Amino acid sequence: MGVIIVNRNADEIELTLIHDDDSVSQYLYVGFDIDLFKDGLESYTANFRAHKPSVFVLCEHDDEIDKIRLLVVILSYDEIGFLCGSR
Repeated sequence: MGVIIVNRNADEIELTLIHDDDSVSQYLYVGFDIDLFKDGLESYTANFRAHKPSVFVLCEHDDEIDKIRLLVVILSYDEIGFLCGSR
């Protein structure tokens, strides 16, 4: 998983299949926003300074089109801990 900063205005998410085999499919999603907040600075910093910084992605399977649909992208340890703990 990686994040690439682009300077463009996207009204919708663009999905491109970049790899597919028997065990895994990989997609490139362009146009997804990541909102950063001042009160999350410590959590973002802890993530970015970690041995393995992470981008946390919550998805769901859309049965109608048989694809994974991204719901949210998170960079905060605290926020992903709260979301996963509340489910």
